[in-house]
Amino acid sequence: MYLSKVIIARAWSRDLYQLHQGLWHLFPNRPDAARDFLFHVEKRNTPEGCHVLLQSAQMPVSTAVATVIKTKQVEFQLQVGVPLYFRLRANPIKTILDNQ
Repeated sequence: MYLSKVIIARAWSRDLYQLHQGLWHLFPNRPDAARDFLFHVEKRNTPEGCHVLLQSAQMPVSTAVATVIKTKQVEFQLQVGVPLYFRLRANPIKTILDNQ
């Protein structure tokens, strides 16, 4: 597992959907891969872009869209019964079928 500090270019950080797309650029050559990363936006709208803390199964690679500032490999030692706290943001999608 990797923890990385990343800066997403301003043009790619205008909304969360676009920011998520920008983060995918950190993992090239994986078009059909599972979505195996989590992220937390630390700072938005800075002159250089959006600062993100990224947790991923694969090591991220800097691109023109997203720059990896620092990466550290970590091993989590989770124990049964220890509570974990997190925030989850989901974007529900409504699908409309033409024949209904």
